Amino acid sequence: MFLRVVVLPFGAAMGMGYETAKLFAEAGAKVVEAGGEARFVEVDVSSSEQVQGMVAATVAAYGRLDVAVCMKYEIRRLLEQGGGGSIVNISSVSGFRPQPNNIAYVAAKHGVVGMTKVAALAETGQTAEEFAPQLSLLGRFGQGREIAQAGLWLASDASSYLTGTTIHADAGYTAR
Repeated sequence: MFLRVVVLPFGAAMGMGYETAKLFAEAGAKVVEAGGEARFVEVDVSSSEQVQGMVAATVAAYGRLDVAVCMKYEIRRLLEQGGGGSIVNISSVSGFRPQPNNIAYVAAKHGVVGMTKVAALAETGQTAEEFAPQLSLLGRFGQGREIAQAGLWLASDASSYLTGTTIHADAGYTAR
């Protein structure tokens, strides 16, 4: 699916991030990950300088960046390349259905929703989408690989007409 695409996801050491990186690599993408072809770049993601260094290392190794899973510094690189590419942000159902006693997390996830919409307004040729996983009406949490499928599709050419939207990978949770 992604024979010449360079992907930079975050959090691949475990869980959803791991499954996302693994799925993109299986689809043929060159994956550079902070946490673990795939190409490993050791980085503290709370350090702006180190994250910017990871973006630079990705471009140095592969010549470009095509897909950013979470976007803080990656969007700058995509713009420098002349447009195109995909930004896929991961939010949470808490960005749409607030949970009690969790104000900081809820506010952060609302911020991701807003950031995605603002990025989509830029006339750059990029698409910006997000997905929001959560416990479902099926009575179980989605498996990391099931959730990662949403990100893979959003980053593919199959979703090229979508931008500024959210795929609720929650098996109906936000619909109730």
